[in-house]
Amino acid sequence: MNEHAAREADRFGRTLSASEFATAAEPAVASIARPGPATDASPEMAGQGIGRLLAEQGLPSVGPIGPRFVVESLLGVGANGQVYAVVDQNLDRPLAAKVLSEDHPQRDAIEHFIDEARITASLQHPNVLPVYELDLSVRGQLYFTMKRIDGASLGDAVNGSTAAAMAKPIARINDVVAIFISVAQALSYAHHRGIIHQDIKPDNIMLGDFGEVLLVDWGSAVRVDDPHPKLYGTPLYMSPEQARLEHADARSDIYALGATLFHALTLRCPTWSDDADRFWQRKRAGEIDAPTAAERQRLPPALVAIALKALAADPSARYQTAADFRQDLQLYQAGLAVSALRDSWFARCRRSYRHNARRVWFSAAIMAVIATLALLLYGERLKEAATWGAPLVDEHFSGTDWQDRWQTKEGVWTVADGHLTTASDANTLLFNRRLSGDIAIDYVAERSGRSLPGDISLRWIPDSADTTGTIDNSYFCQIGARDNALAGIQHEGMWVAYSDFRARPGVRHRIRLEIVGDQMAMSVDGHQICRTITQLPFTGGRIALYGFNPGQSYHRVRIYTRHVAQKLPATAIGDALIRYGRYPEAIAEYQHIVESHPGTTLAHQASLREGLCRYRTGDHPAAFAVWRTLRGTDLDELARLHDLDRLNESGDYAQLTADMGALYRSASNDTRTRVALLWTTFVQDRLRQRLTARSVRELTDLVRLRDQVFPQEEATNFLTPKALITLDRTQEAVDRFAYQPLIAAEAWVAEGRADEVLNRYPWLSSLRFKCLLATGRSQEIDPAWEYESVEGTILRGEADALFASGNQRGSVCNASGHFEEVIGNRGAPPDQRIRALLFAGRIAECTEPERADIDVMMAEKRTQEALDSWGCDRSYAMWPRHLLGLEAWIAGDRARADQLFAVPPAARFHQLDFHLAHWVIVPALHELSGDRGALAVASADAMERRFCYEQKPWYNARYLTRAIDDAAYLAQPHRQFAAADLLLLKGVLAEISGEPAAASPHYRAWQALPAFRRATDLDPVLERFVAWRVAGIGAR
Repeated sequence: MNEHAAREADRFGRTLSASEFATAAEPAVASIARPGPATDASPEMAGQGIGRLLAEQGLPSVGPIGPRFVVESLLGVGANGQVYAVVDQNLDRPLAAKVLSEDHPQRDAIEHFIDEARITASLQHPNVLPVYELDLSVRGQLYFTMKRIDGASLGDAVNGSTAAAMAKPIARINDVVAIFISVAQALSYAHHRGIIHQDIKPDNIMLGDFGEVLLVDWGSAVRVDDPHPKLYGTPLYMSPEQARLEHADARSDIYALGATLFHALTLRCPTWSDDADRFWQRKRAGEIDAPTAAERQRLPPALVAIALKALAADPSARYQTAADFRQDLQLYQAGLAVSALRDSWFARCRRSYRHNARRVWFSAAIMAVIATLALLLYGERLKEAATWGAPLVDEHFSGTDWQDRWQTKEGVWTVADGHLTTASDANTLLFNRRLSGDIAIDYVAERSGRSLPGDISLRWIPDSADTTGTIDNSYFCQIGARDNALAGIQHEGMWVAYSDFRARPGVRHRIRLEIVGDQMAMSVDGHQICRTITQLPFTGGRIALYGFNPGQSYHRVRIYTRHVAQKLPATAIGDALIRYGRYPEAIAEYQHIVESHPGTTLAHQASLREGLCRYRTGDHPAAFAVWRTLRGTDLDELARLHDLDRLNESGDYAQLTADMGALYRSASNDTRTRVALLWTTFVQDRLRQRLTARSVRELTDLVRLRDQVFPQEEATNFLTPKALITLDRTQEAVDRFAYQPLIAAEAWVAEGRADEVLNRYPWLSSLRFKCLLATGRSQEIDPAWEYESVEGTILRGEADALFASGNQRGSVCNASGHFEEVIGNRGAPPDQRIRALLFAGRIAECTEPERADIDVMMAEKRTQEALDSWGCDRSYAMWPRHLLGLEAWIAGDRARADQLFAVPPAARFHQLDFHLAHWVIVPALHELSGDRGALAVASADAMERRFCYEQKPWYNARYLTRAIDDAAYLAQPHRQFAAADLLLLKGVLAEISGEPAAASPHYRAWQALPAFRRATDLDPVLERFVAWRVAGIGAR
C-alpha cells in the first residue's frame, strides 16, 4: 500500500469529529500508541492505601500503606485521552483508567470528558463497561476508572482472521451471532436511556476471555435531548447521514452495528475506495460493496440479509430499533425465519421439519416411494449441472517447465525468486491449452513501486479470435489500465465494464476473473469490481497474461474449470455456428428448434438467437421482427432491450430514452446491467463520431437519462464524464468525477491547463506526452517513446534533418516537403495522404470519401458545407467560422462577422488551426477599423495561459506587445512555423502602426513561402487575410 492509501486507511478507521471528516483534515491524534510499561509521564492517581488511612485514624494498619492505585502500563491512546492498566490495591483488583490527555484543558474538553464518564456510569448494563469513580490525579489530571477486561477487541479478532482460518472468538458463525446479540442488547438499553453511541466499530467491542462482551468507548456518545449535539464517527462504519453532517439517531447506531457485523462476516469493510474524495462520495451516498458470490456461498443468507438491512442507505429501510435487530439475530439463532429475508419454500419446509419432526416421520413410509423416484430424477438433473473441478493449473513460475505451458506472444518476461516479471513495454504471455466450460482464473500480481504504473491484466481470447501475432477480438480484462487510472473490461475497443479500482504499488493483489455462462466478472482481493453480460454464453478459448511497462510481477496463477455439462442445451449447435460467423446455418438450426418446441422457453431462446444472427448479417428489420414476437413471453425484458436498438437506429431519441428508463426501472438486476451496458454502447458510438448538432442533443439526453435513472451503475462512471467533456461541460466533469484522475486530467487539457496535468499527475504517461506536446515542452519527451519523440522533433522545426536521416513517416515527409513519398505509399495514414495531396496541388485526386474531410472542404472553399458538417466538432468548429467571418468582414457585414468570430468560452483551448486567427487576425481587423487597443486586449488574454497551444499565443502576444525581439521569438520551443508567423506579425504591427508600405514586404514574403512552411494544414483563413491585406495596400 502506498503512503497516501495507507494513511487514508488508517485515518478512516479512527474516530473523527464532524469538522475532521467534513474537511478530510488530519485527525487530532496522528497515531495510536502501542501498549507499553508505565513511564514518568504516567499519572499519579489520587487516593491512599487502606493501611495508611487506618493508621492515620489510630486503627490497626491492615492492607497497603502506599498509594491506592498503582499504574502498570499504557494500554492505548484515544482522541482525548490515554488508557492505563492500573491495580486498585485496596480491593486488590485490576482496573483500567482513562486520563484526559491535555495538560491545560479548555472548558469544552473537561465537560466532554466528564460527560463521557457520566454517560458510561449511567448505563448499568451487563454489556456496558462499568465506571467506578471520577477524580483528579496528584498532578491535577482528570481521570475515571473502569473495569478492565482480559481479552481482546472484536477488531483484533477480525484482523487476525482469514476466510480459511477464523480467530478463536469468532471461529463459528454462532459465536459471531452471540456477540452481536449482546451488543444489540447494550445498544437497546442505551437508546432507551436516550443515549446515541455514534461510534460503534469492531475496536469498541471488547471480548473477554470468559465470554464477556462489552460495548466500550462512549466518548463520542450524545444525548438525544441535547440541543447542540456534536457529531462524531469512524468513517469506515458511520452512517451516510453522519457523513453528510446531518444528524445521528438510533438508526445511525444500527447502521454502524450492521457495518461491524458485515466486517465480522466478510472480513472487509462494507465501503471502500483508495481515493479519499471517492470514499466520502460513496459513504455519503450510502453505497456499499455488496457481498461477492464467494462470500454469499460461505455465509448464511439470513445473516447476510440482516447485515444488509441494517446497512440500508435510507434510515427508514433499516431496523428501526436495536431490539428489532437483536430479535432477528435471535430468530436466526433459533432456526426461525428472519424479517430481513424472505425464505424459499425449501427453507420453510426444512424449518418446519425441524419443529415438527415426529409428525414428519409418521408419514415417512408413505413418502419413501416418492423419494426414490425423486432421487432418480435428481440423478438426471446432476448430469445437466456443472461442477467446479480441482485447479487445472497452479503455476508458481519456478524452474523452467512453466515455459512448456506458456508462450510469449510479445514483449519480454523474466523469472526471478519464483515470480514472473515484465521487462519491456507491452508483454503478453499465452497459456497454450484451450479451456472450455465455465472458467476461473485466479492470480496474484504486484505493481512494483519503482516501475511506471501499468497493466497487471488478463486477456480472454475466444475460440473465434485470432491468436497469431497480436491478439485481437479478445476480452481485455484490465487492472491498472491507462497508467493505473482505472480498471475494467474492453471488447472490440469498447468498454463493456468499468471500475474505479487502482492497484497500489508494492501491494500484492489477488485478482480473479470468472467466466460463467454469459457473464464475466472481475474481483480484486475478494471484492467484485465489475462485470459484463454478453448476448451468448461463453464457451471455449484461451487466456493470456498482459503486463504493460517493465516491473509488473505475477506471483501465482491458478486456473479452474467448471466441467462442461454432460447434457448440452438444444441451442448449443447454433451457438457454436454463430461464434464462427456461420449465420445462415445457425438460423436454420434455431428455426428447427422453434418448430419442434413451439411456445416453450427453449423456442423463445432460439428465436432470440435467430434475431441476433439476422442482425449480424445486416438484416436489421428481420431481426427486429423476430424479437418483436418475444414481447409478452418469459423473454419480454430482452425483447424490449433489443427494441432499444431499433429506436436508436430509427433516430427516435425521445422514445428511446423514455423506453430505456422505463425498462430499467421495472427490470431484473441482470437486465438492468444490460441496459447500463447498452447505454455505454450508445455513448461510445457518439463519442467516436464527429459531433453534430443532433449528436450533441443525443449525448445530452443520454447523460440526463443516466443521472436521473441509474446514476449508481458503476459501468457508466467512466463515459459520463467523457461525455460531459465532449459537451464542453468540463468543470461539471471535474466537480462530479474528481476522484478519477484521468478524467480530471483530460478536462484540464480541454481547458488549456495541460501544464497543471504535468505537475499534478506526472505518472499519467498516457497523457504526459500529449501534454508535453501541447505545452511546447517536447524536448522533455523520452526518446524511447519513438512516435511522440519524432512528432516533437517536427514541432521544433527539425523535420528536414529527420527526413535526411531516413525517417519517411508521413508527418516527416509532409513537414519537409516530400509529398510524393506519402501519396505513393498505400499504407500512409489517411490524414497525411490528404495533407500531401493538398500541399502538392493535386486536390483533384482526392477520393469521394476524402472530399468529406474538412481539410478538403476548406481548400475547395466549400466553407458553408464545412460549417454545416463540422460546426459542432471539438477540434474544427471555429475554422470554417473564421473563414466565413473574414469574408463577411471584407464584405462589410461586421455584425455577422463578429457573430461568427465569437468562441464559446469552453471551446477556446481545444481547436485546431485556431490561435493565429483568434488572437491575431480577428483583433487586427478591429484595430485596423479604428478599435484602438483591440490587439492589446487580445494579447493580454493570450498571456494568461502561457502553456496552451504549444506556447505560441504567448510568444505572439509577447512579440506584439514588444516584450521580446525577433531572435527571442524565433527561439521559441516549437518553432516549426516561427519564421512564417513572424512575417505575419511584422505585417500586422506595421499596419496598425500606420505604416502599410512597411507591412507589404512582410505579407509578400509570407506568401512566397511554400504552404507546408506556413502551417500544418493548407490554411485558407491565413491565405485570405494576407491576400486581402496585400491587395488593399497595393490599391492605396
